[in-house]
Amino acid sequence: MTQKVAGFLYTLWRTLCYRLAMKQKLNVVVVDWSWFCPAVMAAMRATGRRVTAVPRSGEDLARRVREACSQHQADCIFSINFNPLLAEVSHALNLPYLAWNVDNLVRSDFCEPRFASPSVWLFLIDKPSLNVYRQKGYPHVHYLPIASDLETFRPAPGTPARYDVSFVGCSMIREGNEFPGVMRDLKNRVDGAETPLDKRMYLLVDQVLRRMVEEECRDFFHPTLRERLDEAAQALGFDLAAVLWPDPAFFHIVLAKEISSRKRVKLLTALARRQPVDVFGDPEWAALGAPGLTCHPRADYPAQTARVYQQSRITLNIEKVYNTASLNLRIIDAMACGSFVLTEPVDDLADFFRDGVDLALFSSARELEEKTAYYLAHPDERERIAAHGQQTVSRHFSLRQRVDEMFRHLNDTHTCAGEGMA
Repeated sequence: MTQKVAGFLYTLWRTLCYRLAMKQKLNVVVVDWSWFCPAVMAAMRATGRRVTAVPRSGEDLARRVREACSQHQADCIFSINFNPLLAEVSHALNLPYLAWNVDNLVRSDFCEPRFASPSVWLFLIDKPSLNVYRQKGYPHVHYLPIASDLETFRPAPGTPARYDVSFVGCSMIREGNEFPGVMRDLKNRVDGAETPLDKRMYLLVDQVLRRMVEEECRDFFHPTLRERLDEAAQALGFDLAAVLWPDPAFFHIVLAKEISSRKRVKLLTALARRQPVDVFGDPEWAALGAPGLTCHPRADYPAQTARVYQQSRITLNIEKVYNTASLNLRIIDAMACGSFVLTEPVDDLADFFRDGVDLALFSSARELEEKTAYYLAHPDERERIAAHGQQTVSRHFSLRQRVDEMFRHLNDTHTCAGEGMA
């Protein structure tokens, strides 16, 4: 009983400290480089923080950040995705550095142990990475799911639907164009000479990736990838493992982009043969010349993207193969607009949403085609699910909530040290 009372009093004391600290405006220097950053800064300002933006582009970022911190009496530094330079600046200035990693391809070497100082707070959108960074020695690592700017992404009553099925996203064909060049470099490393691209190696990797797309493998990092590559290489008479696996991170990124591109193209072009699909993205979509695929220019974030979601009966989400754990903005933003979302499953979905209640899931090309046809033919059910999903997002996925949660973690640590921050 005594322990319960003590626990209650401690929780009450901590809450009071936080509320008192909230009355003092926090000065935050934000390094602005991401398309998502303006929404985060707006949420910070809306929740009472003073924000100073420092563009990432330009010369001597470290000097400009130090000057901004001095001029505006900064209490902390913030960026979307971890930046080792900012970790060093914050350590030198003895200021907290908060980094929200929202990109699944944030290079792991950026967060290597030598940057794991007590001044760094890491916020991650995927749970599996929590232990990775804790094992590297980072003392402040927290799970912070992605969230939406609900002032922009919201239903637009009375707006007519223009698109039965839409997908907002790039084809990744251009983003994956490192693939042939990397294959050429690997061949050079095999025989130690600058020679033309060896077709055998290219076809080897191409064959393995093609099989993975055909078999609809969702987990790119599944061990069968390495096993298949090694087997095929041995049949051709060279040790591929010795070339690729000593430094697998970059090669994995290249292959991940390539196979993600192939998967997106396969799913959307197959669906478009049965049901017209409107795609908003890069010019490579139009270059495919796929029947039934209507290609539009890239939708600027956030306003044009929100408009597309508000005008779509069904919004598709096709995951990249290196993201099988965390929710992405396409899911959350579309649901916030009241659009019906049809998505591949990711690990975090079940923690927040229910299939057939908030959204709908598909796990294969055939299931995508079947569920698209079904929900277009059953508008009442589709709209009921979309409305429930929109309510769930509005309760649990506000960007302002995430900002408060981020600073609450920071405040808890400083409260334990006898200070208060918000």
